[in-house]
Amino acid sequence: MSTFQEMRKLNISVKDPFQFHYCSIKQVTRIVIIVLSLLNGSATGTNFTAQVFEGDRRSGLIAAFGDFNSDKLTDTFVISEDRKSFGILLSHEKPPYLRNTNLNCTFGSRVITSLVPGDFDGDAAMDVAVMTESAVSEYFDVHIVWGNLSALKCRTDPLFKMFGQPLMLDYNQDMIADLFGLDENKTRSFWIFGSDRSVEAKESMNRTQPLRQPHSHSFVDLNGDMAADLLLTGENDYEIWSWTERGFVLNGTIDLPVANAQFTGQSVFIDVNFDGVLDHLVPVCVDRYCSQSSLFIYHQEKWTLVECNLDDWTFMRPEAKSDNIYRETITARSGDVNLDGYPDLLMTLTRNGKTRAVLMENVPSPGSSYARKFQIKWNILSEWNDTIMATFYDIQQKGVMDVLMIQQSSDNYRMKTMMSAYKNDLDYDANFIKVLVLTGRCYGNCTHGQIPYGTNLPGPFIGYRTTNSGGLPQEACSTQLYQSAYHSLQLPYSLFGLGHTPNFVETLLVGVKSSHREWTQIIPNSQMIIIPNLSGDSSHWLNKLFVTPSRAIVLSAAALIGFGTFLALLVVVLHVRERRADKREQSAIAYRFHFDAM
Repeated sequence: MSTFQEMRKLNISVKDPFQFHYCSIKQVTRIVIIVLSLLNGSATGTNFTAQVFEGDRRSGLIAAFGDFNSDKLTDTFVISEDRKSFGILLSHEKPPYLRNTNLNCTFGSRVITSLVPGDFDGDAAMDVAVMTESAVSEYFDVHIVWGNLSALKCRTDPLFKMFGQPLMLDYNQDMIADLFGLDENKTRSFWIFGSDRSVEAKESMNRTQPLRQPHSHSFVDLNGDMAADLLLTGENDYEIWSWTERGFVLNGTIDLPVANAQFTGQSVFIDVNFDGVLDHLVPVCVDRYCSQSSLFIYHQEKWTLVECNLDDWTFMRPEAKSDNIYRETITARSGDVNLDGYPDLLMTLTRNGKTRAVLMENVPSPGSSYARKFQIKWNILSEWNDTIMATFYDIQQKGVMDVLMIQQSSDNYRMKTMMSAYKNDLDYDANFIKVLVLTGRCYGNCTHGQIPYGTNLPGPFIGYRTTNSGGLPQEACSTQLYQSAYHSLQLPYSLFGLGHTPNFVETLLVGVKSSHREWTQIIPNSQMIIIPNLSGDSSHWLNKLFVTPSRAIVLSAAALIGFGTFLALLVVVLHVRERRADKREQSAIAYRFHFDAM
């Protein structure tokens, strides 16, 4: 429908421009939105690799994200191609957006398996937990590399050993990152870190059932009280451990989606159907070759199949002993690509020995067992072959989800990896709100003199409520950093798409530990930074609001200024015409007066 047709639909005549004077503000707003949508066009994407990385320095394996130097920009932690060292690519506001630095650590002959950034000593600066392969292959050595915003204190001596990779959480609610996993005896253990850089192992669970490896443990609110609980993945079920003042208490189990499935992938906790409730989504391979690849969602206390047409592609079959560290489990990574409020997925598929990344768009599915389905956009990311991993990342920090990828190829019997970037050129009449929850150990008195933007706090619950353009209620929720193992690659913030609703976000709700707080009337296209405190009194929580400039604001301002200018010109023209008419009338009266006098 054309702009003129839309105007006619609003009962505004295009023949008589003076009728614009009588249209309502709501009609003017709708006209502006229509014009903006025509100017912006449809969403497309471009190869952004040259603008993101420095020249040909693109080798490496993306392992985690976090704001290391506390400048409000999300940096990227990368394991070297030979897996003997790791470094940090600092994010910048201008190209190249990810730049190499001297922030790196080498571990000699040790092989790095994963990285977990977090604040492990409570000094409001980001540290890094590094897992390396132990001499006994089934165990991992855990190292802590201490950071101070500008440097890393590398240490190659391990603090302890564990079986499998760890889950980062806050066990004792002191806002210092802790770890959960299995110790050398395969006993469930919490490693609790202190402000003096000490670590204490604590065994507090009276349950001996074996846990699955690779696991999908999650630190997430499961009972709706906005305090993060613990989901543990057993070999035959999921265990739900609810948080209480006495610690974690077993609160039931959930069967696996498919009882005898060969591979059950990483759990994904997202608000799939945009109703303000977190959903549990799991990718599953029924057979050993993954020829039966499916997505299941835990809905109304039972597992339901979610429609997803893979054609003749399948999920990538996990391999424990592989040169590809991303093949340890099946992982679906979530992000709202088109900012319509419904989270989409990124996955790696395979067919006849070839691999590629695909974007799965969350769309309606009327008549199906579940109201939503994931539709693959085959034309997006199609130019990148041999992709072994794809993850969401906001390259320009503007509230739009782009994609970072890893390609792997063989060169002279040696595997080579290469990082690439895809820019999401989304039309900007869609709005968003970005929420980052920090630790509350310091604010104006931080040791390093900066607000702790890069502390990677796990587990906060974040939700919002507003009214859409149709006058209907709209709400959604998310959780921050609920997983850390097996390259989950979660971003340290929540990004909500608001669709085409330019209204204020009426209520923003944040829950940390056992406390929560609401904020009202939040400006769309902005970033909210929430700083809780240790006392648990949410009335003293701080918030900082950063409005993100976007093309929509410029176009809206231009449209409003143009419309105002048009109205001003109309007033001037009418005023001039009225004055001329007055002069003619006065001249006629004067002429008649003199004629009558004669």
